[in-house]
Amino acid sequence: MIDLLRDLPAAQLAALVCLSFVGFTWLGIITLRPMFRWFVRAEPDINGVVGNFVSNIARSASIASQPASPASCGMWSCWGR
Repeated sequence: MIDLLRDLPAAQLAALVCLSFVGFTWLGIITLRPMFRWFVRAEPDINGVVGNFVSNIARSASIASQPASPASCGMWSCWGR
C-alpha cells in the first residue's frame, strides 16, 4: 500500500488526499446529522443551543490557558477556579 502511494505523482496524491478528506467529511455529515437533528429538534430556540455550545468551548479554552500549578501563580490562589 505504501509503495502504491509512493509511485503516484504529486498531483494525483494531492487529489487522492483531498478526495479522502472530503469523503470522510461527507460520511460524518450523513451519519451524525440525524443524531444532532434529534437532539436539537426538542429545543425551541436553536440559536440558544448554538450559543451555549460556543460559550462552553470558549470557557473550556480559557480555563485551559490559566496556570494550573501553585508555583506558577502563588501558593494556593489559582486553585479552585
